[in-house]
Amino acid sequence: MANPLDCALSDACNPTLVMVRLEALEKHTERTVTALESIQRSLSALAVYNERASAMGASLDRAFIHLQELQGDMTTIQIAMPELKRVTGWVQRAAIGIVALVGIAIWEVFIKQVY
Repeated sequence: MANPLDCALSDACNPTLVMVRLEALEKHTERTVTALESIQRSLSALAVYNERASAMGASLDRAFIHLQELQGDMTTIQIAMPELKRVTGWVQRAAIGIVALVGIAIWEVFIKQVY
């Protein structure tokens, strides 16, 4: 291979050829810069999407923790529900019994006054 500085053996010193090569190199550099800018915009958008996804993941984790707490509360209520129904029935029966006794007592008072 010939020495590129030797202008007599090659076309390396031809000003037209040098200008054509420089223009091609400039176009290639411009395309590279454009591609790098596009990559930069894409990476910035990806970082934003990644941050949003992380925030959504964190909020979903918090939601699932709250759901587990609510599930525990629901389990406690379901366990206590039969006892609560039983006590409620007792209270209703007692209230009806008391009202009936008061009614009988009032009836006895009025009947004794009339007869």
